[in-house]
Parts: sequence; C-alpha cells; structure tokens
Amino acid sequence: MRRFTKIMFLPFVVLTLLAACGGKDDEGVSSPLIGTWKYSSVDVIELSINGQDVVAYLIAEFELSEAEAQEIADGFSINAEEESDITNVTIEFKADNTYVSSQPGEDSETGTWSLSSDGKMLTVDDQTFEVQTLTSSKLVGRISQQESTEVGTMKIVIEFSFTKS
Repeated sequence: MRRFTKIMFLPFVVLTLLAACGGKDDEGVSSPLIGTWKYSSVDVIELSINGQDVVAYLIAEFELSEAEAQEIADGFSINAEEESDITNVTIEFKADNTYVSSQPGEDSETGTWSLSSDGKMLTVDDQTFEVQTLTSSKLVGRISQQESTEVGTMKIVIEFSFTKS
C-alpha cells in the first residue's frame, strides 16, 4: 500500500515542478517595438476588384489600353498615400502597452497597442497590422481592407514603413 501511495504521489510532484518552472523567465525583456518611430513610406501593395488586379479589371471591363488602366491604378496609389496623411507622423510605443502618436500642427493621439507572441500581428487600438519586418531600427506593417462597391468587392493592401528615431 505504501508503494501505491508513492506511485500516486509522483505525478503530483512532477506537475508541481513543471508548474514552478513554467513562470515567465523573460521578465525585463523589452520588445524592439518600444521607442519612437518616424514615418518613412507608404506603398499600395495590392489593388484588386473582384479578385482581379485593378489594371486587368479596367482593361477587361472598360476596354482601356494598358497605359490608360495603369494611369488610373497609379491614381489610386497616389490617393492612398495622400489620404493616409502620415508624412510627419511619429509614434512612441511605450513599455506599458500604450502609445502616443504625434503630427506637427495636430493634437497628439494616445491609445493601446499589443504585439502577438510570435511578433507577426500588431494591434493598435482596434486596428490590426501584419508585421512584415520588426528590427531595432525598422518597422514595416501591412493592412488589408475590403469594401463592397457598385462594381464589386475592392481590396487594397497598404504597406507602411517606419524607422526608429
């Protein structure tokens, strides 16, 4: 009976040891995201309508030449950069998972951020970005948006780049 008690007690000891060793060993380790970042660039990576590249769509639907269709597509890209209006933006990501975003002549914005455990998804307030690159000096993130329009579903993927100040 005593041997049975020892055998039954062994899993409890093992589980207790595993739980004790399972604590966070990475306390004090900071994310490379912590610090102040300055806007570098924004690029339209993908622009499609109903799953078809916008240039091909414009050629097929409106019988445009490739040059005409490309000129219209380039206009979308320019508008995306103008609408993003982030050319002088700096963002300070703080260790307490808050941020301060500043732009000359504008009020600062504050909020919260989180980075997924694998470092591939950055959530700023309620907006999630796919992290392409995150080093001690460079941050590149992508955001994908879809919208239904009268011509169909339009998808745009925009890539933002920041450098650490």
